[in-house]
Amino acid sequence: MTERSEQIQIMYEIVTSLDTELDLQDMLKKCLSIYVRKLNCSAGAVFKLNQYSQGENYYLKEIVSMPRRIHNNSAYKDAIKQIPQESNKQILNEFYKHLPTNLHISENQHCHIMNLPGFGLIIFLKGGEPLKVDLLNSLLSLNKEIADACKSCLNIEALRGSEEKYRTVFENTGTAMIIIEEDKTIFMTNTQFEKLSGYSKEEIENKMKWIEFIFPEDLKIMEKYHSERRKAGSKVPAKYEFRLLDKKGNVKDIFLKIRMIPGTKKSVASLMDITERKKAEEALSEAHNIINRSAVVAFLWKNEVDWPVEFVSENVKKLTGYSAQEFLEKKISYINIIYSNDLERVAGEVASYSKKEGLQTFVHKPYRIITKNGNIKWINDITYIRRDSRGIITHYEGIVYDVTEHKQLEESILKSEEKYRLLADNSIDVIWQVNLKLVFTYVSPSIKNIMGYTVDEWVGTRLSQHASTKEFFNMAKKALYAIKNYKKFKYLIFNAVMLRKDGTKIPVEINGKLLLNKKGLPIGLQGTTRDITERKQAEEKINHLNLVLHAIRNVNELIVKVKDRERLLKGACENLVKTRGYHNTWIALLDEEGKLKTCAEAGLGKSFLPMIELFEKGKMIICSQKALKQQEVIVTENPASTCTECPLAQKYSGEGAMTIRLEYNGKIYGLMSVSIPTHIAVDQEEKSLFKEVAEDIAFSLRNIELDKERKQAEEKLQETYQRLKKTMDASIETMSKILEAKDPYTAGHQQRVSQLATAIAKELNLSQNKIEGIKIASLIHDIGKIGLPTEILSKPTKLSDMEFNLIKNHSQIGHDILEKVDFLWPIAEIVLQHHEKINGSGYPGGLKGDEILLEAKIICVADVVEAMSSHRPYRPAKGIDAALNEIVKNKGIFYDSKVVEACIKSFKEKEFKL
Repeated sequence: MTERSEQIQIMYEIVTSLDTELDLQDMLKKCLSIYVRKLNCSAGAVFKLNQYSQGENYYLKEIVSMPRRIHNNSAYKDAIKQIPQESNKQILNEFYKHLPTNLHISENQHCHIMNLPGFGLIIFLKGGEPLKVDLLNSLLSLNKEIADACKSCLNIEALRGSEEKYRTVFENTGTAMIIIEEDKTIFMTNTQFEKLSGYSKEEIENKMKWIEFIFPEDLKIMEKYHSERRKAGSKVPAKYEFRLLDKKGNVKDIFLKIRMIPGTKKSVASLMDITERKKAEEALSEAHNIINRSAVVAFLWKNEVDWPVEFVSENVKKLTGYSAQEFLEKKISYINIIYSNDLERVAGEVASYSKKEGLQTFVHKPYRIITKNGNIKWINDITYIRRDSRGIITHYEGIVYDVTEHKQLEESILKSEEKYRLLADNSIDVIWQVNLKLVFTYVSPSIKNIMGYTVDEWVGTRLSQHASTKEFFNMAKKALYAIKNYKKFKYLIFNAVMLRKDGTKIPVEINGKLLLNKKGLPIGLQGTTRDITERKQAEEKINHLNLVLHAIRNVNELIVKVKDRERLLKGACENLVKTRGYHNTWIALLDEEGKLKTCAEAGLGKSFLPMIELFEKGKMIICSQKALKQQEVIVTENPASTCTECPLAQKYSGEGAMTIRLEYNGKIYGLMSVSIPTHIAVDQEEKSLFKEVAEDIAFSLRNIELDKERKQAEEKLQETYQRLKKTMDASIETMSKILEAKDPYTAGHQQRVSQLATAIAKELNLSQNKIEGIKIASLIHDIGKIGLPTEILSKPTKLSDMEFNLIKNHSQIGHDILEKVDFLWPIAEIVLQHHEKINGSGYPGGLKGDEILLEAKIICVADVVEAMSSHRPYRPAKGIDAALNEIVKNKGIFYDSKVVEACIKSFKEKEFKL
């Protein structure tokens, strides 16, 4: 066999004999056995000698006296390192001298030594013919491969031996780390990644893929990097940011460092959670944006001459006209823009504050700067002192902001204070201020006219000194409620009864508002007090007339419906007590001889029995005797003291009485009497109305007797109703004129609004009853202006916001005046809503669409048209065309479309004129 073929044969046997399940050590043993056998070393031996395995005989037949294990020896370890890769017998014998046993090579033996790096010393021994050295040299490469295999084996063993050490390092590093397989499966992770991801190692390792943790929007680029990183020559970033999803679905910003593990397709990655840092960066960026969007300019000055600027926010240009770059490039210094008259003061303040030990912040008094275009602005400056470790001031940093408008406002306020003080001193209403203990700290001179006190007598007194205990508690309760709820409280408006200096009572209206300090906390109240005696009298008059109107209406309905005499009398008595408010009522029908035929009462009960007995006997008390002799009402102001023989005298205690005969067409049917407050009993109008009721009842009695005349009775009743209605209309007109007396510039305004509102209502085909309600409501729609200062109503210039807000209160005041009056229509609600707009922009309730009464929508349009077309103190009349254009332009926005169309039609087609 040739040498080449022998070499191939050896290599073939080595390859074909390998068992893939053997480890590298077993493979080497197998290879060496075949190698020795093929070299005819049957009489020789092969040894593996190194620091890990000292002297192992791989051949089964041992021909030299060499033990299977040579004990560890430091001289041996050092000697083996010095043996060249290929050595001869002489070198080997020198090496043997270091061994603890007396080994040597005989003269008839041949040897060849191979020192395989990382594996150890291989000794080939053969007796007889020399070794085929050329063959050995030609197989050297194979030997090197075997040596490399051995080295790899040893490296793996070393890696396995130190595996715990590397895992400890991997596990205890402060950074989250993972090892990723080529198929994206996570091969290994540490505790930090568990904390970062929220998953445990058992859930992650060899179960979850890397892409499961990647935010969907970042997934495409991350998969691309993963793929290209495993391609030769690819240039993939080793450091970059991405977003990670943890177990709870939270998104975290991550800074990633990743590299391939040499010789594998695996990559190792370290991950750092930078979520908070990103938030901080975003917050810093947003803070910078906020500063530049705000009116506050941030500065950093150096503590040197001229205060050179080292930093300034971009919005400095809006304040000074100079750009931030001009300051930073030293083209302008901050000290150069301070107004010359203020510079010495500002510099002095800086020097003074800087000398104060430990002071970190100071605030300048406002000072002026000169902008690039020469304008002067007032600014506020809050400065922070920056010191080094030695306490030496290096910089001043802070903020400045424009307060020019504020300074101008202060000057305006100072000028206006004198004007408002003059108004307060000459106001008809009392203007006042109280502290939280309800002690008066200010009062206007008008206190003398209303309450009888001088300013000096009033200031310093308590509210409790000027009202009854009950009234004081009611007022104090409202004030304390306002103070307690100061955050949501706006105005305090209520009526009360106070005591004049002479002890007499006076009805007043109180309008109050909280006084707040700079921190927004209440320190007292301020407001006005108005004498509403005239208003109360007007209210009482309206209420009185309305009650009578109701009583007459109810009695009339009863008269029309009831044909039974006893039911008529009983129903009339009950209606007069219930509807009119009489304390009690009785009616007695008498025959021609004056004896009782029948009677009825309400509010008396058994107390009326003695009176019945008198009538049955034909006897009468004095007031009854007088009433039978004359047609007029007999008034007894104090029956308890003047009519001692009357069995009802004690029932009338503290009250008056009115008695009248029931007469129609010369026929006397009987008597009617009522108990009523004395001040009403003596009222001439009340007596007239009472007489009207008596006549109606007498007329009804006649109708019961003469059914044929019922139609005439109905006409009479209607006539009576109309007369009463006219009386009420006249009273309403009187109230309207009271208002117009306060505001001569709007004379006739309510009448004209009423005329136009009535025309619109008719154009809308509303019922006569509804038209009547609109007419009454429009005649008094501005009644609330009674409660407003005359100075504001007749002011010849445009109203301020505060004054206009007071004007807005007239709707609520009007409602409060009218709500207690029992009209046949919702007059108070119509008056309250007549300034509401259908889009919700009106006042006082901001009502929308169908939330607003139709009557209020009609009056609203009529009010606008009349107001715009009429002259006002602060402007000339705009004319009817401008007024109509206004309502057309805002039809469906502010004003009801149908109402506007009806109004336009009234002017255009029906030729209505104001």
